[in-house]
Amino acid sequence: MKLAYKINNSPGLLEEVEKSCNAAKIKPLHLHMVKPVDTHWNSKSQMISHALHLKPAIEDICTQKSLVAQYSTHPLKIKQEEWRILEELDPLLGISHQFFLLWHFSTHVCFIGFP
Repeated sequence: MKLAYKINNSPGLLEEVEKSCNAAKIKPLHLHMVKPVDTHWNSKSQMISHALHLKPAIEDICTQKSLVAQYSTHPLKIKQEEWRILEELDPLLGISHQFFLLWHFSTHVCFIGFP
């Protein structure tokens, strides 16, 4: 979350993320990192999915010496074990999101179908 805050609040670092995405041939939906919001139950799932999608760019900005020196990103580097955990969580959280959508729309269709 600290990394997301740092990227989102630094135009220069956002530009570096964009350069890293271009170099890795990643087409992000948006460059800003998704931050979790307590009142949005699936925001952590979205944050994890987006971070995994941007993983090469995130690793680049946290290891490239010139960027680490300029933006102090090394302490925010995500360890390989942490990436592995996020990769395992991502599909599980995605299933719960799909279940919620299925429940939400089936509930609303029932109410709409029967006035």
